[in-house]
Amino acid sequence: FYGRIFPSRTFKLIILCLVIFTVSYSLASVLVNVFSCKPVSGSWDLALATTAVCINRPVFYFAQAGLGIFTDFATLAAPLPFLWKLQMPVRQKIGVSAVLMMGGFVCIVSIIRLLSIKTLLDSTDLTSKCVARSKL
Repeated sequence: FYGRIFPSRTFKLIILCLVIFTVSYSLASVLVNVFSCKPVSGSWDLALATTAVCINRPVFYFAQAGLGIFTDFATLAAPLPFLWKLQMPVRQKIGVSAVLMMGGFVCIVSIIRLLSIKTLLDSTDLTSKCVARSKL
């Protein structure tokens, strides 16, 4: 979609880099999740709970959330400099910028997700945290 609006070679290169980065870290995240314990069955087999060696999952979750927030903001900000170079009235540029900035909602949700991960990791009783938030 961006490539059709902004046919600039530079912009297409920026978007290609963003796509490659996003796909790469997403694929790496899936592989780390699948192979997070040695042996792999240590992730779900309670008999291996004391012998399996697993990664530090909280650190992994925070890193994954941080990369997600970065890509959300990068995707949001990438077209803005190019938008102002388009040959259209300033009023239309402001309107299009406003529509694109609505993607900022995704950034806010990603930050809330990061905060909720911290809350859940700090708690020993996950159900009480979920019930307390639902009553708000």
